[in-house]
Amino acid sequence: MNDKNDTTDVERPHVVDGIKEYDNPLPTWWIGLFIFTIIFGIAYLYYFHLGSGQSLTAKLNEEMVIEKNTKLAATQDSMQTKEASQDLDGEFATLVQDGAVVAAGKAHYDSFCSPCHLADLGGQIGPNLVDDHWLYGCSPSDIIKTIRDGQPAKGMAAWGPILGNQKIKEVTAYIISKKGSQPATAKAPQGELCTWTP
Repeated sequence: MNDKNDTTDVERPHVVDGIKEYDNPLPTWWIGLFIFTIIFGIAYLYYFHLGSGQSLTAKLNEEMVIEKNTKLAATQDSMQTKEASQDLDGEFATLVQDGAVVAAGKAHYDSFCSPCHLADLGGQIGPNLVDDHWLYGCSPSDIIKTIRDGQPAKGMAAWGPILGNQKIKEVTAYIISKKGSQPATAKAPQGELCTWTP
């Protein structure tokens, strides 16, 4: 009887083409792994094909529905944003004609914006605000977004928390009302040509 430390190989009694084969038992870890894969396979088969588990096809279909709904929601949001921008653009066609709104906007502009854009809007640290070239869009919704959110990369602060929506609208109306004016020292055009008019 061989003990556990006996490493003697036992040859099988047959020979094929001069090749002898050993009759050694498989390692215990290999047998354990083999038994585990059989048990796992049976459990997998039962859970995903006979039981309540979700198949890969069902999971794919569910994810496709979620993706479709996400895209649909994004499209609806985009359409609502576009409609809101169009409404806002129409509103400013009236606001720029309102002397009180424009005067209030000038007061806010002089206090907060003129250090960078100059009193005549010709631009200094910031860009010229009365020519036809704009860095971030020239429509009312674009101007409001720029004032509200700022441009941190360019050093422009976000004025939304300080001014609030009404004052930002008034500043925007004032800026639009000055479009086409001739500043004494106008900064060179920057950005893309923008043709929005009230």
